[in-house]
Amino acid sequence: MTVRLRTPGGCVVAPASPHACVKVFYSLLTATLTATTARCKRQYLLVLLGLLLPAASMAETSGYVGAMLSRVDYEESGAPDARFTAAGMRLGAAFNPHFALEFRWGFGLGDESVSWYDMELNHYFGAYARFMLPVSEQVKLYALIGGTRAKLTASSPHYYDDAEDIENGASYGVGAEMNLGRNAFASLEYARLLSGSDYDLNAWTIGVARRF
Repeated sequence: MTVRLRTPGGCVVAPASPHACVKVFYSLLTATLTATTARCKRQYLLVLLGLLLPAASMAETSGYVGAMLSRVDYEESGAPDARFTAAGMRLGAAFNPHFALEFRWGFGLGDESVSWYDMELNHYFGAYARFMLPVSEQVKLYALIGGTRAKLTASSPHYYDDAEDIENGASYGVGAEMNLGRNAFASLEYARLLSGSDYDLNAWTIGVARRF
């Protein structure tokens, strides 16, 4: 029987011996493996790029931790205003020069006497996004938006039980930060932490933080 093989170019080969058939088969197998290896290399490079691109996009990410001191104003319709001093901490991550996510936790430093009762800011915590606009190498302006949860307590010697109120709501504000060297910055901010149908909880805050 005559052996006939068709090459990738469409030519028909009729080898004169079994040894020639083996040589043709080997050449075809080598060409197929070479093409497969090239495709695998391309796929490997694509996968590698897919892994490296997210890492490159995160290259600008920097964390920061800091302390804050706030003057918190509680304003309620039909009642005297209350003013608290609060201390807190912040932990955040800046993903690029224009966007950061931040978590905060704080507590009141003492209570405030309002008319015939005392009012206290027990604690608050929240999560916020900061949208930043660099105006120079040292200064950034930013807008703040997020959510806050706060607990307040009112007590009076005329009543046996304290009145506790836990509020949740949207928060927003504006601020500015200034670099204090390469790895630290200070900030000044005004924010409306909570707003209800008959009350507002606002805060002026100064803070310092260190990048890591």
